[in-house]
Amino acid sequence: MTVKQFAYLLAAGIMSYIFYSSGIPFLIKAPFISLFVISGLSLAFVPIDGRPMDKMILNFIKAIPKENQFIYRRKGVSFLTQTIGMPAITRNKIREKEKIQEARTKKNILLSRLKRSYFKPDEIELDFINRIKPLLEESVIEKEIVYKNLETKQSPKKKEQENPQKEDKTIAIRPVLEQPKPEVEKPEMKEDLTKTASDLQKRLAEETREKELLQKKLFEIARTKPAEKVYKPIETKEEKETPNVKIISSDAAVKKAGFPVLPDIPNIVLGVIKDPRGKVLPNIIVEIVNAHNTPVRAFKTNALGQFISATPLPNGIYRVSFDDPLKQHEFDTIEITLKGEIFPPLEVISVDAREKLRRDLFEAST
Repeated sequence: MTVKQFAYLLAAGIMSYIFYSSGIPFLIKAPFISLFVISGLSLAFVPIDGRPMDKMILNFIKAIPKENQFIYRRKGVSFLTQTIGMPAITRNKIREKEKIQEARTKKNILLSRLKRSYFKPDEIELDFINRIKPLLEESVIEKEIVYKNLETKQSPKKKEQENPQKEDKTIAIRPVLEQPKPEVEKPEMKEDLTKTASDLQKRLAEETREKELLQKKLFEIARTKPAEKVYKPIETKEEKETPNVKIISSDAAVKKAGFPVLPDIPNIVLGVIKDPRGKVLPNIIVEIVNAHNTPVRAFKTNALGQFISATPLPNGIYRVSFDDPLKQHEFDTIEITLKGEIFPPLEVISVDAREKLRRDLFEAST
């Protein structure tokens, strides 16, 4: 049901309810109520010739005041006296000429637009075109000379073909064509080509030198770049010590870290991230990189500060780095070794501004 149909039904229901609730006698209001109900249903659901009833009623109302009788009057049309006596072939030729003229006008308009365009060829392009242009002109002239020689040599053959009755015993011999002479390169063109070749060689040599210098600079930068500090987690049982990264036991992982169940699949990396005061840190990005500096896993900590890899990793040495999107905490990059055994959970402690201040004060006092 559309909105329009629903509106018709609603209007019919409202009108019928108004008449039903009024104090008019039933014999008078019954036909009105039935009229409203039937009209609403018919306007909503009954079509006439495949069209809705409301549109047909509007068309009927519009057609009542319109005229329905018309008078035919013939009007004069200009007779084509210029082309009526011409045959169809000449008319077609005239049309073809008109089409050619239209194409020429379009071409001229396009050329005028191109002349006024902002695009202009470079000096290198103009030099290249000027160098090639004389070669093309010479080749065209030589071709014309060759074709003319061929026509002059083949002309007696045509005469013999025109008068076959006079000389019946003549035998047509194919004329031997002279081989075109190879084009001789001008010394000016050779000099230009040698100049361009030498210029290209110089440019290539300069580019190779620049490339070597850049490679040397990159090598020096990579060699002088300080190596990133990598810390290995140390296993400790003393709760008083608070290193930045440590391996915790399975019982501590269940009680302190909040892991309900530890995985029994080997090479599953998991852990919890906290601040120096023991508060868990959510939404910390954890990235695991293999020995070839290729990221193999990346995930975020949940609301409890926990992270765990969904699938096991192959055996090898990996680096685990942590990043805070809010840039409020700093972490140490750790190195882990997977040997096909169940990996114990990690507890990572961040370093924030408060911890840095505490360390600075402690170092100053000592």
